[in-house]
Amino acid sequence: MTGQLIATLAATGGEAALGELLQSLIPAIGKAAETWQWVALASLQDALDQRKVRVASLPLTKDASADSSAARLKQTYAAAHTLALDAKADSIAREAAIRLHGRGFNDAAADLPRLVTLLRTVAERQLQAVVLEQLRRSRDERLPGLLFADWNAYPPSLRQIVVELLATREPWTKALLGAVEKGLVSAGEIPIGRKDLLQRHANEEIKTLARKVLGAPAGADRAAVVERYQPALQLAGDRAKGKDVFARVCAPCHALDGQGFNVGPDLAAFRGKPPADWLVAILNPNAVVEPRFVTYNAELKDGRSLSGVVTDEMATGFTLVQAGGVKQVIRREEVAELRASALSLMPEGLEQGMTPQELADLLAYVGGSR
Repeated sequence: MTGQLIATLAATGGEAALGELLQSLIPAIGKAAETWQWVALASLQDALDQRKVRVASLPLTKDASADSSAARLKQTYAAAHTLALDAKADSIAREAAIRLHGRGFNDAAADLPRLVTLLRTVAERQLQAVVLEQLRRSRDERLPGLLFADWNAYPPSLRQIVVELLATREPWTKALLGAVEKGLVSAGEIPIGRKDLLQRHANEEIKTLARKVLGAPAGADRAAVVERYQPALQLAGDRAKGKDVFARVCAPCHALDGQGFNVGPDLAAFRGKPPADWLVAILNPNAVVEPRFVTYNAELKDGRSLSGVVTDEMATGFTLVQAGGVKQVIRREEVAELRASALSLMPEGLEQGMTPQELADLLAYVGGSR
């Protein structure tokens, strides 16, 4: 609530009012910031960024002592670095501290390595999401190199997140494909959905490089693929093994039995459908695409390219939900171009990551009837 109130106040006030507001958030002399102050300061910084107002330009009251308000404010911004790394600190305060990295009095170039370290070390998913949000603000071409420096120490789930992050800006995307070409990143670590988008990328250089290092996109004759995998319908499926296949292949966009992300349709509603119907839906996802789950490609004015499903559409903007459950709130004025794709967010070629027996196991699990 504090954050929402601050954002509302900051949206309408002039610089003098904003200065008064900022003054009220500065910790007292000799005191550390409390959680509410961290939250309020991060929310105010969000509002200032939207209005393109520099926090250093706001008028502050000078204290009689040498320790001025401005000095204490700078110290608070600097303290965000220590707080963000403190695993014992309040998680809400840590989240706000992460949001202040590279902003206000904190230098973006100096904070970029700190954010990469946080991405690797924070355990809580919410904090990790906040780190990713800050990294997405960056345009620094050093980011891929910093992320690849400890690539072999990343768990598989984090590798997929990093791949999706790097695919948002063309220079980073080229660096990602270059890492695949050098063998630093395995082609198998690129999620199938992202691989398909790279192989069909609008940038000719990226598309050519993607097809060179990742191979050609899945064949257009999906009916032939469905026919080729018909024998899977005759195999006995193991639901327990199918759950593992689901986690590997489907969870980035679907949730079922407590695992995965709600990006695509709710699969629980379709349990009981014949295995043959599931087979077609998995192998030929573009045969029927519900309007609610059409993929939109958003080109933003800051140079990012995002793909996902549009939700929570309002007059002022919308939310783009990407594979892995990543949600990006986008304001209308940020959009350079928004194109609807004829394709589902679910990629073609999922069979490339499964044997016929694994497909049978998956059918048994999602169908819930074998």
